[in-house]
Amino acid sequence: MLQTYKAILRGNCIEWRESAPLSPNPEQPMTVLVTILDEPIGGESSATGQKMASILEQLADIHAFAEITDPIVWDIHNEF
Repeated sequence: MLQTYKAILRGNCIEWRESAPLSPNPEQPMTVLVTILDEPIGGESSATGQKMASILEQLADIHAFAEITDPIVWDIHNEF
């Protein structure tokens, strides 16, 4: 079964973005297939930002923080 790993190709080097493939012997060459994706390098952070914006919109729709009348005072008294 083929496994997929995210990486960035820079010249002749592959930089693994997440976990690297496990190899029984790291010194032994490994055959790989590379698919060039049509997305900018910052694509992951853009997707994360869009997901965060969607969640914040959902919170606004249900008025999740309506009881907070003064965010500055609330922040000072509710440290994490």
